[in-house]
Amino acid sequence: MSSDNHNPATSDRSLNNLLIGIVITVVLILGMPGLLSLFGWAGAPAGTGWWVLVAACFGMVVKLVASETAAGEFEFYKFGYDNCVTTLGAVITALAIQLYSTSDVFPGLAMIPILPTFGKQDPVVIRTIQLIAFFSLTWLVTLLTARICGGIKRKEVDERGVKALLSAFVGPLFLSLYALMLAAKG
Repeated sequence: MSSDNHNPATSDRSLNNLLIGIVITVVLILGMPGLLSLFGWAGAPAGTGWWVLVAACFGMVVKLVASETAAGEFEFYKFGYDNCVTTLGAVITALAIQLYSTSDVFPGLAMIPILPTFGKQDPVVIRTIQLIAFFSLTWLVTLLTARICGGIKRKEVDERGVKALLSAFVGPLFLSLYALMLAAKG
């Protein structure tokens, strides 16, 4: 057994990292939409959409604590990768539901002006294409964070460098974008 497991300094660092991870999760999943809502951005959550975000945030915090408990440590770069994998699975589910539906399952996304609509098409086709695009982008980001994690494990990438920081933030960002999709559902 490694002496690091009983080292109070390592334990304190892991606890601090976990708390920072929780703060990042809360800020991205609740804070970012809150700012969008304050500025009156179309597509920001309203009404019951906030409960979706609160539930997503709670679920991610529980996942963080469980992951840290299982691993005995909290690593930011793995945090990003884990969030990417979680988002990828969620987007696959959303896409599968949309593919087999005859109606737009995420009609609230039509209120977001920055999303491409791919011309004048049926809303179901537009939403399916948007979900395929988001899935593709999430898949690429998941591969990127996986490569970064692998590089860190092989000591080819600095675990405190820019790539590790990118991995730490891109995962929660994509997860928060997916949570916004759910909040905009209705």
